[in-house]
Amino acid sequence: MKKLLSIFAALCLIALSIVACSKQDEKNNNDSSDNAITTDFLVGNWQPIEFEIDGLKISNNPSYQKQWNCLKQTVYTFTKTQLSIAASQFDVDNDRCVRNIGAFTYSINKNKLILVDTEGRTVVDIAKEGDYLSTITKDNNGKTQKYTFRKVANNGGNNNSNNDNNNNNTAETATAQIIVSGVTDGVKVWVAETPFRGSVFLLESATVVNGKASIDVSGYIGKKLYFIVRKDNEYLSTEVAKTITEGDNAITLIAVAKSYTAKIKVLSNGTPVNNKKVYATTNVYFLGIQALLIMSKGNAEQIPANNIKAAVNTNAEGIAVFENLKPEASNLNGYTFFVVTSLEPYYQKVERTMDGTAQEATITLSDSQTQERKVPVTFYVKDANNKAVKDAKVTVGTEVGTTNHSGLVDIQAPVNTQINYTVKTPCSQTKTGSYTTNPHITNMVMVTLTSAENCNSKGTLTLKNTSSNPYTVKVGNRTFVMEGKSTETLEVALETYTVSWKQNSGYMFYPTEGSTTAEFSSNRKSITISFP
Repeated sequence: MKKLLSIFAALCLIALSIVACSKQDEKNNNDSSDNAITTDFLVGNWQPIEFEIDGLKISNNPSYQKQWNCLKQTVYTFTKTQLSIAASQFDVDNDRCVRNIGAFTYSINKNKLILVDTEGRTVVDIAKEGDYLSTITKDNNGKTQKYTFRKVANNGGNNNSNNDNNNNNTAETATAQIIVSGVTDGVKVWVAETPFRGSVFLLESATVVNGKASIDVSGYIGKKLYFIVRKDNEYLSTEVAKTITEGDNAITLIAVAKSYTAKIKVLSNGTPVNNKKVYATTNVYFLGIQALLIMSKGNAEQIPANNIKAAVNTNAEGIAVFENLKPEASNLNGYTFFVVTSLEPYYQKVERTMDGTAQEATITLSDSQTQERKVPVTFYVKDANNKAVKDAKVTVGTEVGTTNHSGLVDIQAPVNTQINYTVKTPCSQTKTGSYTTNPHITNMVMVTLTSAENCNSKGTLTLKNTSSNPYTVKVGNRTFVMEGKSTETLEVALETYTVSWKQNSGYMFYPTEGSTTAEFSSNRKSITISFP
C-alpha cells in the first residue's frame, strides 16, 4: 500500500488503484483574484466527487465502481493551518477497502497548496471552480488527471457557502480545554468522531504543552467527539467521549507509559534453573525456528540471529528479564519465549502478547530437559593421499554414521565431553582416537588413514557454468549453487546421474533451466557438462 503522502498522494488517493500520480513542479500561477484560494475557503471537510483521466470520468464508469465506492469515502479536513486526511484506499491485491489517516501543516501561495510533514514538503496545484476544489496534473504517461472535491458539512451533507456567509456573524464557538496527567512529554491529543478502534477519521490534533491542550471544536457543537492521548504511533490513554457544547468543554485524560518488559521464569521440579538461556522472538519467526530446532536436534546455533529479538540468561532466581520488546507493528505483538532442550521437541515455550503492559510467564522443564544438549561433531575421513574416503563408518558410543562422497559425517555427542571414536573404511582399515567437544565452536575431527588404497573406483564430473548468473545445480541427491562463470569438479561413483540446473537470478520473466544424464563406467570415468 502506498504511503499516505508519497509523491502527491495527499490529493490523489482516489486514483491509487487506477493510475499513478505525479508530483507537480512549482511554477507561476496566473489565476485571477476571484478564483484565488484562501484558507477561509478551504476550512471544513472536503470529499472527492469525481476523478477524470483525459476527460474519462471514473465515478460513473462500470469498470471502476468497486474502487470508486471505496475511495469516494475519503475526507480532507482543513483548519487554518492543518490538513487532516481520512483516506479510504482500495487494496487491489486483497480486494478490500482500507483506511489510513494523516495530519499535515499546510499553507497557500498563489493557488498552490504546500504540504509539510516529517518526510518533507510537497507542492500541489489547486483551483477554485465555484464552490468546488479541483486539481489538474499530468501523470507519468502524459495523461491529464483532474480531481474534483466538494465541501461537505460535518454530518456529511452538502455545505451551503451562502448560508455559511449569512451565519458568520452569529456562529457559535466551542473549545476543548484538555488536561493531560501522567505522561505529558511529547504527546498529542487526537480527536475523532468515532471510537479509536481500528482505522479512524482524525478530525483534529494538538500537542500537549505543560499538561494542557486547547482545540477549536466550533464545527462540532452538538456532536459527540472522542479524545485520546497518542505518542510514537500508539495510544497512551483510554478514550474519553464528550458531546460538544458552546463555550469551553473540559476533558481530562490520563496517559500511562507503555511497558514492553517480560519476566520469564524457568523451573525444573519447582526449582529455579540458573544460567539458562531464554530466547524471545515473534510468533511468526518461531514457526521457522521450531523446524530448525527439530531438524538440528536442539542445536541453537542453527537459529538465524536476525530471527531472535533478544536472548537473556536466567539469574539465580531462574528469571530472565527482557526490556523494550516493543513490536514493530501492532499486528506483530505476539511473542514466543523459549528455551532449547536436549530432548524432543528440543524446546519448551510460552507465548505472550506484548500490548504495552508488563508480562510474566513460567517455563517448566523436566529433569531430562535440563541436561546439557548434544552438539554435532563433524568427522572428515581422508586417505594418505588426502583424498576423501566415502562410506567409512564412524562410531561414537552408540552413535554410528557413514561418510558421504566428501568424506564427511556428523555424529551427535554431549558437549564438554571427551568422546572416543572408531573409523572403519570399506577396505576394513581402522583408526581410533578421542576428542573433547566444545559448545562454542564448530566441532570437527580430521581422521587421516595410513593407506592410500582405493576402496571404490571413482569418476570425475566437471560442471561448467558458462553464464554470468548463478545457478542451482543438482547431481543425484546433492544440491549446490554455482556462481556465474565458475567450474565445479566432483568425484563420483561409477554410476548414472541426472544433472539438472536452474537459474537463480538475472532473468526477466522465467529462469533458464535444464537437465542431462551423466553415465559413468569403468571405460568412462571423466565427464564434462557445460550449461546452460
